[in-house]
Amino acid sequence: MRDRILHFLQSEQLSSTQFADKIGVQRSSVSHILSGRNNPSYDFLRKILENFSTLNPEWLMLGTGEMYRTGKDTELFKNTGEEHGGEDNVPLEGKVVEKRKPGENMENEMKAGTIRSSEIERVVIFYRDSTFSEYHPSG
Repeated sequence: MRDRILHFLQSEQLSSTQFADKIGVQRSSVSHILSGRNNPSYDFLRKILENFSTLNPEWLMLGTGEMYRTGKDTELFKNTGEEHGGEDNVPLEGKVVEKRKPGENMENEMKAGTIRSSEIERVVIFYRDSTFSEYHPSG
């Protein structure tokens, strides 16, 4: 697994420090795993998979298949009917997530009423270089 994590870091062009910061673990934890001193814990693997949804968990843990998922199979946890999203306890099943470029058409859609700004507190866009942008609608 150590070699697969190293291979993944090279593929993503991340240093061990950037990787630790991105997944929210101590930098020494990554160092110990990459040196072979420690094996990754369940929590460590979970954090990797939560932050890199295109990474194939079978490849990471078992070394089988391709490094990256393909097609629509990029959700980390499929809805089994037990999970619910948000505070309103609405099932996630059937919700569509549309990928866009940052800020693309959002203001126009809010003005047209297809997105209700009164329900949106803020939109945060995270970039691979560990930076982010925030958009606060004037609802």
